[in-house]
Amino acid sequence: MNLRRLLLVLATILTMLVGAPGAPAAAAQRTRVVDDDRQQCPNADYTSINAAIAAASTGDTIRVCPGLYNETVVVNKASLALRGSTDGSSTEPCLRGDSAANPTVDSVINGGIRLEANRVSLERFTVQGRPPDPLLLSSGGIATSVAFSGYSIRLNVIQDNPDGINLNSSGASTTVVDHNCIRRNNLGGEGESGIFAEQGLLSNARIEANTFTGHEFASMFLGYGLVAFPVITAPNRDLIVTGNLSVDDGVGGIIVSNVKRVAISNNKLIRTGNAIAVYTPASEVLVARNQVEDSPFVGIRVDGNPFGCCFYPTGPTNIAVAGNTVTRAGTALPQDGILLNRTSHSTVVDNRIEGSSRDGIGVRDSTEILLVANQADSNARDGIRNRGTSAGNTFKDNRMHGNAEHDAHDENRAANTWIDNICDTDFPVGTICQP
Repeated sequence: MNLRRLLLVLATILTMLVGAPGAPAAAAQRTRVVDDDRQQCPNADYTSINAAIAAASTGDTIRVCPGLYNETVVVNKASLALRGSTDGSSTEPCLRGDSAANPTVDSVINGGIRLEANRVSLERFTVQGRPPDPLLLSSGGIATSVAFSGYSIRLNVIQDNPDGINLNSSGASTTVVDHNCIRRNNLGGEGESGIFAEQGLLSNARIEANTFTGHEFASMFLGYGLVAFPVITAPNRDLIVTGNLSVDDGVGGIIVSNVKRVAISNNKLIRTGNAIAVYTPASEVLVARNQVEDSPFVGIRVDGNPFGCCFYPTGPTNIAVAGNTVTRAGTALPQDGILLNRTSHSTVVDNRIEGSSRDGIGVRDSTEILLVANQADSNARDGIRNRGTSAGNTFKDNRMHGNAEHDAHDENRAANTWIDNICDTDFPVGTICQP
């Protein structure tokens, strides 16, 4: 394995994490005021958001007073800043899930909003009630066009749509989605996900500090595989997913597929499907410093056989899984804390796994994998298990204790290297553990 090359990839992605710029602020020229009934803002210029957009010029701010706006809003002028009165930044009210929109204090868009211009900013709205798209192209409460970039979506409550945000961007400038409450987007249509970027049309985006809950499929699903969506050839790329919270989202939490240069870091996922999943085709992905608790399925999954249905010629490559904590994975089915399946040229380092219902770390049918300095304790089968045809892998300086069957288990022992691993029980007996 070319460890130096992988470390260079890691360094590049870490630079993205600390150095990615935010979306440029729109330069306000004039503020236009909207109130649906002119009760909260008697001197409002307009009663319709679309009417204000039609009259606006590039760079204007549109202030939307509390009210119920039964319209599908289309923003098609550059650098417009739309400002409502909803506060989507508070985690605890978002997770309660029982708070309905109140048009006397919130700016409620009932019908969804489409962003179709560069550098559009959307803040402090409740966005709900977008009907499903029969063509399955754009069913997000908020939908952004791939023809533009530099979107800023923040401090909103996005709820009760087919998808929360259908996120696309040309990548010419950075798109930022941050501090939103995204919940219960399950009305049918596309993904039943908080954020859905399924067409390989997203690049140069940062998804940060959002709260997700109550989705039947996933908190976010960034990219179909090529078999599932064969018209797509280019991957989603240059994405940062950091500091988000997912609670009780269905099949998956953060799912990426058909991606390149992605950093998934410092997220917390509780009782959420396959909490973090990297499905092929995928390369140059960093999964670092995430906290996973009580996932019904695998805690962190890197898989060349996505959804157990589709065989790709190559699996994920150049993936780094580093510094994560996974506890009690597999509450619904026997599953691993961390699983690498049909993966190559990747590193798993300094992770802590405890209480999984199968193996702490499972490596299956994979090659050129380096596992270093992980700790896997009190798992229901093995601490670390090398399975199937896995060969050419190196396991070094790992610590494994209190696992039910073996601390370390290699089904293909002669084809792999184990160095200085601290454990008590192994298979084949006496070939792995150091005292």
